[in-house]
Amino acid sequence: MGMFLNSRYPFEAYRAAASEKFFVDKTELLAELIPALGKTDRFFCIARPRRFGKSVMANMIGAFFGRAVKADEIFQFRKIASPEIPEKAISQIKEKQYALRFQGKLGEKQRYTGRVLAVGISYNKKTKEHRCKVEEI
Repeated sequence: MGMFLNSRYPFEAYRAAASEKFFVDKTELLAELIPALGKTDRFFCIARPRRFGKSVMANMIGAFFGRAVKADEIFQFRKIASPEIPEKAISQIKEKQYALRFQGKLGEKQRYTGRVLAVGISYNKKTKEHRCKVEEI
């Protein structure tokens, strides 16, 4: 199966999925893809188990980045459209102590001993600008 970003198919398929009664908003993934645009390491492998929404995710990416349809109507109330600032995201990461998850359980050998970076990304829908802040925690 092949589809192109500049076709209507991803938009129509994602709009149908997003209007379902049970729909999980995963547009935050787009914030991880946006900074990679135009870079040499811009290729991603999004692996998911069987029946875990790979097609929905691919259609979401196609609808967001595609140019065949103006997709504002389906993304305006999603997480990616949140006007929050990167600093707020980083403070939330610190507040919820996500870095502790890399240390393992008490008494066990640490699984990860490198640096842990918190990344906060915001997207302004009106100006189409992105802000990013990276901080070591």
